[in-house]
Amino acid sequence: SLFVTFATLGDRGMDASSLRLWIDGVDVSAAATRTPEFISYLPQADLEPGTVWIRLRGFDTAGNPLEYKWSFDISGS
Repeated sequence: SLFVTFATLGDRGMDASSLRLWIDGVDVSAAATRTPEFISYLPQADLEPGTVWIRLRGFDTAGNPLEYKWSFDISGS
């Protein structure tokens, strides 16, 4: 599963409804658990070997934008 926590100024948290999560360009936001403190997603099937690209966007409760992009590699068996 993918799990991301947030540390915001004054611990005010994120606007959970604004959080959007993409895996390899596919918006999985509707299937993710979104809270002011974290977002998590459990894929329905194993991710394929290779590079997995993640994009996360949203706003904190003060309206400040957040956008992160990163990748990780899954090795084949």
